[in-house]
Amino acid sequence: MALSENLSTTKQIEWTRVQCSQLETLPKQLQCINGLGYEIGSYETDPILAIGLCTKSGDQSDALSYQQCIISTLAGLNGSSLNRDAVRNACYQQNAVPVETCTRVLDSQDGQRMGIITDY
Repeated sequence: MALSENLSTTKQIEWTRVQCSQLETLPKQLQCINGLGYEIGSYETDPILAIGLCTKSGDQSDALSYQQCIISTLAGLNGSSLNRDAVRNACYQQNAVPVETCTRVLDSQDGQRMGIITDY
């Protein structure tokens, strides 16, 4: 099933999140969410609005995917030096990913795109 160009960005993100959750292993699910986060960053350049597009179903097993979406969205946005300070400030404004983890990922990437959370 392919995404329709008529679907809103929010519906496309939700559709993709559901598809990611149906992959067979957690590493594959997180890799899928990681890609989704980078895509979100390409649609919305404001860090707070971008991480607001990361969706969560509310069940406890979804928490890691939600965290992965946030950190990969911020890491993708951090690839541009235009809003690096705003991206780092977003680490302090969100409450799903520990600030230390968020800033460590952003600091370690040094302009490269990465965002897999490995210490949860």
